[in-house]
Amino acid sequence: MKRLFIQLIALVCMAAISVNSQAQTNGSFENLTGTNYGSAFASNQVTGWQQSHGTPSIFGGAPGQGQRSAWMWSYSGRGEGIVQNYAFAPGSVYTITFWVKTNNPDGNFYIQAANNVPNGTTTASTFPSVSSKQLIYSAGLVFNNWQQITITFTPNATYSQLWIYPYLSSKPVNGQAEVQIDGINIDVCTPMSVLVPNYSFEKMSGTDRVRPFSNGQVPGWTQSHGTPSMFGGAPGQGNNSAWMWSYSGRGEGIVADVNFQAGTTYQIKYWVRTAETDGVFYFKAANGVPAGVSTSVVIPSVSSQQTIVNSALTFPKWVERTVIFTANANYSQLWIYPLLKTLPTNGQAELQVDAIRIETVCKGARTTEEPIDFPIKKEVKEQKVQEELGVKIYPNPATTEVMVTLPKTTAQAEVAIYDLNSGKKVSSFIATPANSKWQVPTTLKAGTYQMIVTDPVTQVKKMSRIVIKK
Repeated sequence: MKRLFIQLIALVCMAAISVNSQAQTNGSFENLTGTNYGSAFASNQVTGWQQSHGTPSIFGGAPGQGQRSAWMWSYSGRGEGIVQNYAFAPGSVYTITFWVKTNNPDGNFYIQAANNVPNGTTTASTFPSVSSKQLIYSAGLVFNNWQQITITFTPNATYSQLWIYPYLSSKPVNGQAEVQIDGINIDVCTPMSVLVPNYSFEKMSGTDRVRPFSNGQVPGWTQSHGTPSMFGGAPGQGNNSAWMWSYSGRGEGIVADVNFQAGTTYQIKYWVRTAETDGVFYFKAANGVPAGVSTSVVIPSVSSQQTIVNSALTFPKWVERTVIFTANANYSQLWIYPLLKTLPTNGQAELQVDAIRIETVCKGARTTEEPIDFPIKKEVKEQKVQEELGVKIYPNPATTEVMVTLPKTTAQAEVAIYDLNSGKKVSSFIATPANSKWQVPTTLKAGTYQMIVTDPVTQVKKMSRIVIKK
């Protein structure tokens, strides 16, 4: 049974203390429209909040958070909870800070992102059913004193509510489960695409595949040294990739204008294929790289640089790589080249790169390198992936929507859509059996786009070109 608090009487007489604005509404529960503290949520007196079940109360505040907090109880699978409308978007990273105070170590409390939580419609203490939810945070009721907690959370789908409640499934042993919550603040960070011009080298203004960079036929790219060539593309990435060689400390390289900001963390995805295991290849953020100035095979000096990738030439078959990089200064160029310092032993060092995509990384986001291997084929033409996710994508061409139907063995998949010319991610969503439709943004121009569907469990992909007609 709910405990009565003598302090409630004193709280009624206290003047409200203003708090700093929160990322979501009334995170410190200071904004009230009445004085019925015992059932403030059910009486619709807490701005921005409602009860999900039961009749949550207002109680004393956490340190520095004003005079009020939300208080809830639970036992025997019943109790109280609070809910607020808040839009969680898949792929964005949320930093959530809150204060908590509890009792009864037999119980737990939960913070959830959810859909269709009853919002002020019932005061029954029965625990409600919801259509979907994802756990943000859960802990035992072990916070005898106020404690501030900060966590990061990345939704796996779209959610419209923030839901908080304690839960004790059994009868009380050490007393009913009780939780106080205060000072809730949510900051959101959305990864942003960084423009890599002509990221997949598909755009050409001529037909010279031997010296297209030094002849100015690859929009967005030029040679830094030597005369790089155009060769066959990586699986699902079109018919073109950039090809370079090196030995005796000489060779070829390519450069493009790409902006990196000091202190920002980036996720860089690219496809690579190499030859000559004695050499290495580099991706660098740089300033002052000669762009299209000379075809000398001498590696040029630059004003400043930072290595993004330094890898041996150990990829005899096409591989997609992901690396994480934090810029230590501002850079304006992306520079790529192989390097073999000695005379060839197993042949000259050779490097092919394709489909270079860059996004900013939010603090707290999971960042793991997940290479995906595909077999070599002798043809220069686009290769077909041996193992491919059994996804049906239709209609194609499309006008307003595209269906992404998953195989029965796949519970959900990450879908990303890229502009073929810029490499910029233009849209993304989480596909499930119940959410299989991609609505084409009205702002998206007509053209050809790359759709990549990834099973997050197996990392098997489906890549498809989508034509959008307007």
